[in-house]
Amino acid sequence: MPPIAIINPQWQVTIPPEIREYLRLTPGEQLQFFINSEGTLTLLPMTKDVRILKGIVPPRESPVSLEEMNV
Repeated sequence: MPPIAIINPQWQVTIPPEIREYLRLTPGEQLQFFINSEGTLTLLPMTKDVRILKGIVPPRESPVSLEEMNV
């Protein structure tokens, strides 16, 4: 079962220890939140290299045409 966090009455969330350790988070670190079109939340520590996001979006099955990109 994945780690669970609970929002307290002050709207604060404690990040579970296994997530803090995996991301090597430290107190006072800034985080950014991204939500994709499917509603998936991504948490990104601002002090980390953006390249850690590589592979988070699965590749498309077929190439996208220029017309599709302009839609």
